[in-house]
Amino acid sequence: MLKNVFLFVLLSSLVLPLNAQETSTTTTTTQPIKLSISTDQIEEVKRIESLFIQGIGKNSADYHLEIEESDVLNAYATLGRKIILTTGIIKKLKNESALAFVIAHELGHVEQKHVLKGIFRNTIGAAIQMFFFKEQNTASTVYQGANFFHGQYYSRSKETKADLFAVELVNKYYCKDPGKLEFFELISKESTASKASEYFSTHPLPKTRIQYLKTEIEKAGCVV
Repeated sequence: MLKNVFLFVLLSSLVLPLNAQETSTTTTTTQPIKLSISTDQIEEVKRIESLFIQGIGKNSADYHLEIEESDVLNAYATLGRKIILTTGIIKKLKNESALAFVIAHELGHVEQKHVLKGIFRNTIGAAIQMFFFKEQNTASTVYQGANFFHGQYYSRSKETKADLFAVELVNKYYCKDPGKLEFFELISKESTASKASEYFSTHPLPKTRIQYLKTEIEKAGCVV
């Protein structure tokens, strides 16, 4: 019984996005989705990702970059070494170093296997819930439990680890470029806006986050 529950939740977790509220324009048709950003902007994102992957000694072919058409300011990592950015965040950021920090942060989640660790925790948590709390609608209960845990997956400690990974990588390639924390400053000012709240659903942003990032960047003798 418990084995079946474990398998069901694992399969459910595989199709749950890290951002449970993410609005995706993915379609089942074969027609490509026209993005509201320029070819230059798309190439910039690809170039930055490739630079960082090579910088950590990995093969770019083993990673996947996806751009979603959405006004939401968001970026997240998922299974298959995939990093997803919305057109909203790409259009909003004016500094390449800021976009680079966002990409490096999500790469940090991938490299530290936060996604897989989150799925494992979700599976165990839902299985325990199923074992101790019997419900008539078993499948629904397990799925909702897994979905809840998955939506709350990003803990403060994992965000900090991804931040520090990003600081080291961005400092290496953008040390003298200002504007690295543009996104965090922007999202902090717009914390009551719907676009910002979408980001907060998976990426907690404490008031001290910007300050400790500034400290870490300046500690390496780099420009914030």
